[in-house]
Amino acid sequence: VLVNAADYGYTLTAIWISFNGDDPFDCATASRVQSLAFHPGFDETDPGSPTDIGVAVLTAPATVSPAILPGAGSQGGHFRGDPLDSVGWAQDDNGNIFTSRRRIGPVDYKATAPDYLFAHLVLKGNTCATGYDGGGLFLPGGQSLAGLVNGAGNGCKNGTFLRLDTATARDFLQDFVTLP
Repeated sequence: VLVNAADYGYTLTAIWISFNGDDPFDCATASRVQSLAFHPGFDETDPGSPTDIGVAVLTAPATVSPAILPGAGSQGGHFRGDPLDSVGWAQDDNGNIFTSRRRIGPVDYKATAPDYLFAHLVLKGNTCATGYDGGGLFLPGGQSLAGLVNGAGNGCKNGTFLRLDTATARDFLQDFVTLP
């Protein structure tokens, strides 16, 4: 989730991303962002739309292995109850921002729409594992990405995930990564 800091009287001069899942405030290993790009059809007045996707381009290659993106049209064959893993940044229940860390939790597939996957989120401990918009939905136990968190509702019981195998997502992503 990006905030236009200029609205609050701040000017951003640098953005850094941490890939340390145990310490998101680990500035020693953070990667600097060179630029941000958004889907050309993105409209901030329509959050959660199929064009609500962006890319952070780093100044140097990341030190972690990238997720494996899905092939075109590959996410339409799930069955209700199929297990998936939701990965996102979240804080402890009743915690503050300093308790944030990467969470991985099970979700059960519910349904597919042309641009979305829907899943029932299973609580892990006292914390919902979806975290914030932009977290990943993965095939179980691996690096194969199915979608991005696009909204969690009903007190963390149901999640909406933007499919990354659609023409809308792939047409945008192909300018930044090699697609399968």
